[in-house]
Amino acid sequence: MQTQEQDRKYVLGSAVRNGVVDTALDPINSFLVSSLLRSARRKKEHYQNINSFEPYQHPKSAKWQVGTMETYIHPDLSDAACVEVARFVVPKGQVGFVQYIEQVVNDYQGRYYPTNKEYWGSPNFVIPDVDNIRWWLKIDFYDGTEPARFVYNQNAAFGSEVAPGMPYSEMATIDALWYPAHNNRRLKLMVPGNRMLRFYYYSPSLVDYGWVVRGRLSGYLQSTYCDEAMENAREI
Repeated sequence: MQTQEQDRKYVLGSAVRNGVVDTALDPINSFLVSSLLRSARRKKEHYQNINSFEPYQHPKSAKWQVGTMETYIHPDLSDAACVEVARFVVPKGQVGFVQYIEQVVNDYQGRYYPTNKEYWGSPNFVIPDVDNIRWWLKIDFYDGTEPARFVYNQNAAFGSEVAPGMPYSEMATIDALWYPAHNNRRLKLMVPGNRMLRFYYYSPSLVDYGWVVRGRLSGYLQSTYCDEAMENAREI
């Protein structure tokens, strides 16, 4: 009898640990499952207490990252141009959560500021030099060494295939100025380990304005080897 009870505890314990039983809803209302849950919570609390004395230096704590690059000036108005404006780098063994995207476009002569605060919430500017701009997000491999910034110009329009990386499945293209600087629109774009999310500006030839462009990706990194990373990935 004792052996059967031990076997039952082992099987249910394995099911809980491997996620076969969704313990969040406690579907099996029994003393055995409840005791297993209490034991797991006590072990987790004990582990957290041991490692809470220096959370900043703990390898499993979430760390903030801001990715941006130097200001880019569209060099020749008669050329189409593509430039990398930001990247979010995730090393092996970590997962990235991009929280904010920011787009900045201004005329280098100071005549017009499309991303100025007064234009927020206006995706259609009825000005070709603004409405023709595209922003591409691509996933690329990261082997521990970051490549040089991507810059490309030519005298004819071209597509996103020229930029390194694969289109990011969550948001491959932004076709307007939806994310001005210092906006409070919080996102959650996941980036796997050994990858980097690369943010590109693209515009065909310009007519009236010469753009000064910047971009920024902000979010945090967390070790994949902790329960909190799984919880953050599953939360909305």
